Amino acid sequence: MCSSDLTRWEKPNPLSARLIAMSLSERGSPHGDRLLGKIYDHGGGVTRDPKLAAQWFLRAAEAGDAEAAAEMGLRYERGDGVARDLVEAYAWLLPAAAVRSTGAARRLDQLAPQLSEAERARAEALAEKRRITARVARELQLDEK
Repeated sequence: MCSSDLTRWEKPNPLSARLIAMSLSERGSPHGDRLLGKIYDHGGGVTRDPKLAAQWFLRAAEAGDAEAAAEMGLRYERGDGVARDLVEAYAWLLPAAAVRSTGAARRLDQLAPQLSEAERARAEALAEKRRITARVARELQLDEK
């Protein structure tokens, strides 16, 4: 194999990444949804679209993907592809905080002082409702197979 063949294979292929992500998504994998969110967020072979990226991240987060939940928290905090809403941001970051690699716990610490006690309570109730909904959805999917 010559060096030109090697460099051809080292180049990222956005079309392949999108096809893989779509295939995973069609099979019900939240990882495929999260990958599609990243593709649309960064413009990997497609026009960058923050709203569409948020829709894919939301789909993955609702399926229980902690990385996507952390991403939704950041999006709501910044108003990136969604309306800025600190209560929603806090509610999405809460379940993601248990997964250390997401960095959500650190974001929660920075976000908490910006919310009143009532807003934090509302966010915690939202997070709990979503956690239960995601668990029930996963159990239903397992029952169907």
